[in-house]
Amino acid sequence: MNLKLILVFIAVFAAVTDSWRRRRRRRACHPANCQVSAWSSWSTCSVPCGTAGVQTRTRWVTVGASCGGSCPYSLSESQSCNNPGCHDHGVPLESSCSCYRGWTNICCDQRVYRPTISSSANEDHCYSHIEIDEPETSINYMADPSLPDVTFLCDDNFIGYQWYRFVSAAGGEMSTRDDLPEYACGTRYPLYMVGDHPTEINETISTSACNSRYNRPCFDEYDMEVKKCDGYFVYRLKSVYCPSAYCAGTERMCPEGQTSLTGFSPGCTDKYPRITSGPDIEISIVSKDYGGKYGKQMTPIFSCIFKSHGANDDKSRFEVRWYVDDTFVLLETLDDTGREDDPYISTMDQFKHPSVVGNEGFYSLGQTIRCSVTSFFLNTGVLSPEENSDDFFAGIVVHNRSVLIRENDDHPISIQFSSSVPIKCDSSVQEQKLQS
Repeated sequence: MNLKLILVFIAVFAAVTDSWRRRRRRRACHPANCQVSAWSSWSTCSVPCGTAGVQTRTRWVTVGASCGGSCPYSLSESQSCNNPGCHDHGVPLESSCSCYRGWTNICCDQRVYRPTISSSANEDHCYSHIEIDEPETSINYMADPSLPDVTFLCDDNFIGYQWYRFVSAAGGEMSTRDDLPEYACGTRYPLYMVGDHPTEINETISTSACNSRYNRPCFDEYDMEVKKCDGYFVYRLKSVYCPSAYCAGTERMCPEGQTSLTGFSPGCTDKYPRITSGPDIEISIVSKDYGGKYGKQMTPIFSCIFKSHGANDDKSRFEVRWYVDDTFVLLETLDDTGREDDPYISTMDQFKHPSVVGNEGFYSLGQTIRCSVTSFFLNTGVLSPEENSDDFFAGIVVHNRSVLIRENDDHPISIQFSSSVPIKCDSSVQEQKLQS
């Protein structure tokens, strides 16, 4: 009996063990990678225009990896965008555009129209007109189509039918030449006035402006009027199709390194006193007497220092201009010393002292100071190109403008600053502790 029970137990145990083994074999898994969703739409570009624009898109895991599988998929990706995005009206910067003339806004997508004036039919347009100061309209100014960023002048921004006067040093008369070459006057198809100018003062004539295209004279024609005033002409003009612009004047700007009385031909020359060093700005603190109850006060004085070449048979003169926050405030004229090693020094001491009531000065602390120098020989009067100093900020300069302060953090925060102005105390002023 006992033997039978033992044999039955062994048979049952073997059957159970075999069943468990079969179940274990069925449960064995294989590595499976994750599953991801489709890509989202691209995000908005990080900048509206320029070269640094980036946009991204994402996706997410819908089924995780199993049995030792992996998730080898990128969940985000980026691409450049809005490059250059200047609407062909400017040069792309990192996050904006540098607009060509006649266009504005961060991405050069807004047209700048010429100003208008209100005038009656009986008004004298010799005095009621809009001035155009654009030396590129000269017939001797040529646009270079080979340049990668070349833009052509285009007079498509006239509003209505207004009266204008060309006032640049290139000249004030519209050209009447009907053989103007392509790219003259800084445009592709230059416009000239048909016929001659009136000869009598206050005489007005109606005519037209034309350009030539595809070897066809007067391809585009626009109505216009011209009036002779005392010493100049005014023109009634309207907008034209691009790329075309009105031509006025015959002179052009002097080449780099040359100058003239007007900055334009004729008479361009490189014969002017040369600045060989500077101009540089230096600052000192002096005790200046303000009179009355104010007496002597410590005052910052600025000096503009430069050198020129040695003595010359032609005496020279220098004009030093002072600027405060880019606003012109003072002109000083210095005569030639005739000695090469002697520096020329112009000073500005009109300080707006905070302790002196009613003191009218040109500058105060916390402003940016700059000087410039031009020179000329007395026998010619031709003014040299302007030489500028570096900007000088007068005051306290904070070096780390951004600091991180955590709540309940008792560690001291260091703020670094320095003074660009020498700190000097009057001996009569006692030392005091700074109170916070």
